[in-house]
Amino acid sequence: MNPQKRGRYKVYLADKSVPVPKVSTWRFRKGDIASEECSEIQPMSYRPVSDDDPANYVDSFHREAFEDQDLLNIPQTEDDTTTETIIDEDFDTEDHLDEEVTDSLDEGKSSDADLPLYRGATITLATSMILLISYAMRHSLTGDAIADLLVLIELHCLTPNLCQKNLKTFMDFFRNCKSPLQFHYYCDNCSIYHGEEKMDVCHNCHAKAKKNSTSYFLVIPIVSQLSSLFADEELVKHVRNYKASTNSLDDGMLRDIMDGRLYKERFGKDGFFHGSTAEQQGELHVSLQMNTDGVSLFHSSNFSIWPIYFIVNELPPHQRFSRRNRIFGGLWFGYSKPDFCTFLRPFAQSLHDLYQSGLQLKDLKIRGILLNGVFDSPARCLFQNMTQFNGFYGCPYCKAPGVTVQTSERGHTLVYPFNKDSVTGHHELRTHDSFTRNGEEAEHIKANGRNQTVLGVKGLSWFSYLPNFDVIRGVGIDYMHCVLLGVMKMQLTLWFDKSHRNSIFNISSKISQVEQRLLNIKPPSYITRLPRSLAEIKSWTSDHCGHRLASILKISMASCVDFSMGPNTLKLKLHLQSAFTKICPFWPSPCSKEQARRTCIQG
Repeated sequence: MNPQKRGRYKVYLADKSVPVPKVSTWRFRKGDIASEECSEIQPMSYRPVSDDDPANYVDSFHREAFEDQDLLNIPQTEDDTTTETIIDEDFDTEDHLDEEVTDSLDEGKSSDADLPLYRGATITLATSMILLISYAMRHSLTGDAIADLLVLIELHCLTPNLCQKNLKTFMDFFRNCKSPLQFHYYCDNCSIYHGEEKMDVCHNCHAKAKKNSTSYFLVIPIVSQLSSLFADEELVKHVRNYKASTNSLDDGMLRDIMDGRLYKERFGKDGFFHGSTAEQQGELHVSLQMNTDGVSLFHSSNFSIWPIYFIVNELPPHQRFSRRNRIFGGLWFGYSKPDFCTFLRPFAQSLHDLYQSGLQLKDLKIRGILLNGVFDSPARCLFQNMTQFNGFYGCPYCKAPGVTVQTSERGHTLVYPFNKDSVTGHHELRTHDSFTRNGEEAEHIKANGRNQTVLGVKGLSWFSYLPNFDVIRGVGIDYMHCVLLGVMKMQLTLWFDKSHRNSIFNISSKISQVEQRLLNIKPPSYITRLPRSLAEIKSWTSDHCGHRLASILKISMASCVDFSMGPNTLKLKLHLQSAFTKICPFWPSPCSKEQARRTCIQG
């Protein structure tokens, strides 16, 4: 069909001979009906707020809504179908809808949950639905209130959109989820974990629960999601084939996470856990990678959400990080950071059961372990329950206390200098056992009424006793923030920023010379991101600070600066080398991929 340019809109208003479009007629008729309905102001009805558990109250108004047909969509008739067809035609011609969103609306695919609420939206449909159900529970909304709220939100969104317009579709969204949505409660006052049953009085601090409290987080069970994932026989075949092909290579090369020392300590060359019985060797053994990070939804508010994700390490790289194979474990939301001793408890219990009892499918049993976690520095400190990286004994890999160094007249920072008294160059390394002992000692001190860390450890983590998980070696170095946006960006700033022009290492006066050399370099095609102007170093992202680009920059800076390596850089290099050989090359578990997953929340 040859596309033709659309003519002027609303020609029928100027030329009476032009017939009024059917859609416009339908809209006018609908507007007249609405006007008649609004002519008589009806008194507002109020329902008493129930004192029951909000979760039970939500279920009650769901049942009520099904009984009240006025709150649901009018059953479709032939006229309704015709009207929907007219509306679709009108959208296609007049509103120029985005094809991807339109197709999703028409087909009702399960993947709609990960799509933006509308074109250009900052949140996805799944995030919108979770926030809506949380809002309903927070304010104990009735069925009428939720139905009106859904209509109100849809009216404020651009069209086309994925908004749920009535209670039926709203409930169908949660009913059609592959995994059940669980609410886990905790105390408002002391943050102690209560479980799936809300308590009126906390058993720890004896504080009474607030009526409209939002002290809960959402959990989507890992086991049920793994059941849906491995129900696909092709996926199981991909896992088996990739494990077999990787285990057949014994050349000492580090290509993927399965080549790392940590993986080989837990899996044999046959692909099963070490010490597996003959019966267990008929199962499928896998490992998981975990990530969580805070996401701010609004620039003008401290409200944030903390999604938690898992991926299967044995999947081929091109499938491992795909949206359909990623496991969304749960969500914490609020105006403060989560208490990880509370937030991670149900996940630790699920992972423990996954290893001990396994997951039985039709003709296949699956066992899994948590092998490693990927976190940025603040989230890593919360996960390990230790002092933050800028505090004494804040290094998660060794017991270096750190030294405070003054950086300016008013500023200072904590650094970990090279240990000249040690052959290795660093202090005593932390181990899983020593870290757990320090945590137990810190918990004992806390029980006696004091709040004191032991070598930087604040207490135990729920993952301290998880089978086959190393709370030290299983947490990789944050290469993105620590190296690229940390050391690399700091060096570039010291070299090129004019604020350091009086220092001997600064070459800001030679920026034009270095940039001219950069323009003459023809990098290979696998370098997809070229450096920006050196005058904009403060705006460089981790991609611009990548090690390949740093090598190109170093060539361009030859004869312009002294590249002698200092002891502080060597100290960092020691931990990087250890993490590289124990876990894997940095590409299978970079924070840059985890940062990219924010799009699942922000759209």
